[in-house]
Amino acid sequence: MPFLATFLLVEPSEICYICWNQNTKNMKKTLLLPFAFLFVLNLSAQLVPNGDFEHWTTYKAAITQSPYEDVDDWFTFDTLLALANYPLTTVKSTDHVSGQYSVKLITESYTKLAGGQDTTTGLAYISFPVADKPLLLNGYYKSLINGPKDTVGILVSATQTNTGTGFSDEVGFAYFVVTSSQATFKDFSIPLIYPDNNAAPDSITIILSTGGKKHALTSGTSFWVDALSLTYKGSVLDVDQKALYSTLSVYPNPAKDHLNLSNLPSEVNSYRILNVQGTEIAAGFVSSASPQISLKGQAKGLYFLELYSSSQTPVFKTKFLSEGN
Repeated sequence: MPFLATFLLVEPSEICYICWNQNTKNMKKTLLLPFAFLFVLNLSAQLVPNGDFEHWTTYKAAITQSPYEDVDDWFTFDTLLALANYPLTTVKSTDHVSGQYSVKLITESYTKLAGGQDTTTGLAYISFPVADKPLLLNGYYKSLINGPKDTVGILVSATQTNTGTGFSDEVGFAYFVVTSSQATFKDFSIPLIYPDNNAAPDSITIILSTGGKKHALTSGTSFWVDALSLTYKGSVLDVDQKALYSTLSVYPNPAKDHLNLSNLPSEVNSYRILNVQGTEIAAGFVSSASPQISLKGQAKGLYFLELYSSSQTPVFKTKFLSEGN
């Protein structure tokens, strides 16, 4: 890991500042590009490895032998923090959207080895291969912002291996910053920006952090994340279809006994409900005359609703939370 050697040379508070700036310094100029990804059909989803944060492993600190848990598949600084007997900044939380856990990142204060107090941010990142071009990173978050200048957020980098140099070139990115507290889990979908529309990434890196500014870190600022997935594009809706589905509403969300569909176009006649693994768990007919879908027997968790026309063409997809019944 390239940041590992850096950690050994600087205090923990410097680490996340370095990581954040390396991935954001070229982003601001392109964030105003139009998001042409917002209306898509025939969407497919890929789970982020351990993106529901259900899998953790217990380790023992090298010197003190004190046990601590670290999240599987993701890189954090908890191993090194535990070694120095600093407070951990990436922890398991029982506040969750799906499964039993989410990840909680915390800005913590600590006593420096050389004396004096400082703060370090929570940080976790993961890199993994992709076979297609992701358009959105989806998930749920909560936040607790303790300082007036504190931020929490997510960075996404889409890279392509350069066959000439052997290194990875960044071909796309996404950028999500939270500046206020959010007491309950809220869903998000971050569009990935590709300056070159012909770019074909082969890897995705996702960084979660409780700090983006070195001198704006307040102890206790926290960031919970759960149920991460990537969305890919099948084909883009034409202008008439955009207008047709722009007023469609699916509610309540979270739902308990049923979903209501208002302003449902007449061409829709069936639906499928998929879990986060992409497995169909329910299917049936729906229409503007009977615009309600039963959720009887569904467990608590995150699901995807797909709507189909009479010709079995997929025309709409959204996600929702079930409270279980």
